[in-house]
Amino acid sequence: MLVECRYKTTKWDATVEVFNIDRDGQHFEARIKGRGSLFHAIIGEYSYGRYLCIPGWGIGCELAQLNDIFWNEERLSKCVSVIDAITLSRALSLLEGLCK
Repeated sequence: MLVECRYKTTKWDATVEVFNIDRDGQHFEARIKGRGSLFHAIIGEYSYGRYLCIPGWGIGCELAQLNDIFWNEERLSKCVSVIDAITLSRALSLLEGLCK
């Protein structure tokens, strides 16, 4: 899947590849690429909401609904650069509906 990302006057495309979706639809993995960064992300749901883990980057954080770009971008920008936070939040927005 392809998603367009923007920051100020800069535009770029990010790609999302989803795999390892579990049987109950609560957890899955995705490979997200954009602007030179590659993230192997684990997305899931637990008793307090949704989460994102990117073990290779030492990142783990709570998420809102996957299509809540603003909240997720704000949360992720505390862990990665603004560009990477935009890439991740836009990519996650495409994945709403995979977690049930």
